Amino acid sequence: MNHTKTAMMIAVSILSLLVVASPLIAADSSAEIPSSAIPISSSSDLALMGSTGASGAYPLSGYYYLTKDITLTGTNNITPIGTQTAPFTGTLDGDGYKISGINFSTTTLQNTGLFAWADGATICNLTLDNLTLSSTYNNSQTVGGIVGTVSSKGITVTNTSVVGSISTNNNNAGGIVGTATTATFVNCSFEGSVTSKTGLAGGLIAQGGSGNQGITILQSHNSGNISTTDDIIGVAGGLIGLSNYFTIANCYNTGSISGKVAGGLVGNGSHPSTIIIDSYNTGNISAEGTNVASAGGIAGAMFGSIFNCYSTGSVSCTATTANIGGISGDSPRIANCYYLSDKLSVDGSSTTDIITTISGVNIDGFSDPTRSGDQESGAKTSSKMKPSLSNAKGGQSIFYTGTTHNLALSVPGWNFTDIWTIDPLKNDGYPTLQMSDTYTELDDLLTLSFSYGDEVVKMYVVPGDTITPPDDPVFEGYTFLFWFIYMDEDPYGIIQLDFSKPITKSAWLDGAYSADGTGEGEAVSGHEISSFQTALLIICVLAVIVFCAWRFGIPGMVAAGITAIVTMVAFWFFG
Repeated sequence: MNHTKTAMMIAVSILSLLVVASPLIAADSSAEIPSSAIPISSSSDLALMGSTGASGAYPLSGYYYLTKDITLTGTNNITPIGTQTAPFTGTLDGDGYKISGINFSTTTLQNTGLFAWADGATICNLTLDNLTLSSTYNNSQTVGGIVGTVSSKGITVTNTSVVGSISTNNNNAGGIVGTATTATFVNCSFEGSVTSKTGLAGGLIAQGGSGNQGITILQSHNSGNISTTDDIIGVAGGLIGLSNYFTIANCYNTGSISGKVAGGLVGNGSHPSTIIIDSYNTGNISAEGTNVASAGGIAGAMFGSIFNCYSTGSVSCTATTANIGGISGDSPRIANCYYLSDKLSVDGSSTTDIITTISGVNIDGFSDPTRSGDQESGAKTSSKMKPSLSNAKGGQSIFYTGTTHNLALSVPGWNFTDIWTIDPLKNDGYPTLQMSDTYTELDDLLTLSFSYGDEVVKMYVVPGDTITPPDDPVFEGYTFLFWFIYMDEDPYGIIQLDFSKPITKSAWLDGAYSADGTGEGEAVSGHEISSFQTALLIICVLAVIVFCAWRFGIPGMVAAGITAIVTMVAFWFFG
């Protein structure tokens, strides 16, 4: 028997690497409405959602669609739909129509929105206009333009806009969603104001991406003013306030953002797997704190990667310790990112241009082909950030179009054919996004997800490129040996990964280890089964045999079993 294969089968993997393709699929606004869908034609119909009305059932799991624009009047004119134990799990399809005039204020509800709670729901093709939501509930509360809180199954929001005012005295406020474990936004926007006095604020979502689940935002933007005044946890972002895992691509912000931690697109991205690519900010960013504050044109504080982004708004920070950057207050990986010079200030005075405050940042890695000095990430003049489209396409501008190898990542540069464009009459001549159904070239990248125990770190690589292996994991009592994949033709066979060869397909990689101090032994995925554990396992099996033989009277087995146990113990102690 191959003991290595057996050990790998029964051992629990400590560290793994997942290589998967990451297709980013555009929303299909032309999807057909099912024949069983429930029409919503009036404020009365809207009030029936999630209940049983005179004309039949209006279940929380139903598919609802608007048949016309609906205008609500007066104050407190809705009852938020869904509860924690009975959330909305269905679909609301606006079908291109809008709901205007939603007005609701509460001092007693923990969650507020058109939907108080949702789980596994879909919102699409909808506009909420002239919306006013506010909460002064004294305990923890969450307010979102469409949904207050989303449970573990998440939510998908496509082709949806919210225009209005959203505020809370305590905790989270989001333009579309307050809080969600996981959520996807495609072609969504917010306009108006979002205010959280003592918590988190985001143009699309205040807080999300807990555990190993994340927030994905594509082709979306914010033009509203997003703010929080809390000096302890006040985090504000144009799209996301605070999130653990997220991906943002082809997005922008034009609104003003302010908080203790403030960023044009994200307030705080708290995990190395986060990524922002092909996005920009033109809004003004300000951060203020008694002791520490962080401000950045793209992210206030972010522990992930920022690629192919720019910022032209002012960035200011007032605090004893001010973390400030034209792109991010702090971020470990930045490539092909530019910001307008002379836009940074600390405590009211202009400060030296700096892309990010954190030390040891990997900026631009190494490039293929070699970039010019002007194409290095950092501060640029306005004229250099407004090239002609032909020069930008030809790589004759500051916007680097080659491939950047940043740490173990290989990232395609600025794409002025499918993703970006430049029109002197739009956006003051700075690059804008085409917002076509051709997404960023993340479509063509492989995602490498490294799991360090409870932590996961993602990397992106162009198919056919090689990667630098990650740092060897360190676990007390074990020595890391190599990464391996299981053979397709033999589920028990393994192949050690050769990092000198190109990555060409998706694969699952596990870590092989040996126990320290043995100098030998089989490499297993996870913990090696030590000689102590093996001996203990054999003794237990023999003990069971002895007991069964004694209990059921099998002649000779008791004596044989006892002899075997004694022999095993003697071998164990005396070698």
